[in-house]
Amino acid sequence: MAGCRGVRSGYVSLQSAYRLGKEYTPSAIRERLLDNQRHIGYVPFQKPKYAPLIMLEVEYRKAMKMEGIQIMFALVIELCRLITGNNITPQTPRPLSPEMRQEVIKLDKTLKEYKFLCENHIDSPQELVSFISEKREQISVLEKERQSVYNRNRHKKSDELNA
Repeated sequence: MAGCRGVRSGYVSLQSAYRLGKEYTPSAIRERLLDNQRHIGYVPFQKPKYAPLIMLEVEYRKAMKMEGIQIMFALVIELCRLITGNNITPQTPRPLSPEMRQEVIKLDKTLKEYKFLCENHIDSPQELVSFISEKREQISVLEKERQSVYNRNRHKKSDELNA
């Protein structure tokens, strides 16, 4: 005889399933489960949080600025996002497996790198190397400027103390 836990007046006790009524017999439960499989529920449409036409226009303008290979790469990335489930809202009841999460992280990293390359118009490895060297030069100039500011501030303090 099957049993289940019931809560009565502040304590938990084990109750026999026959005391629950006719709706909880094994055949009634099986019938309800089969009925649920036959009648799939309706999920109401949720309104988007953004204006879809504006987003569509923005995406269209971005696509018009891209070249053929960039459009193909963006299409492949979007297909990968659909396959991995990265486009699913976080309200989904079933979380992704650890392997899928790792793949999504890799895909997000690849997308960030791709967007960086597109925004800076880097199309070849030589352009990337020159971009890196330019940024390193800018960093060294800024570091020298920072050091000179530190030195001026340090000497001003010592002059003020001596005066």
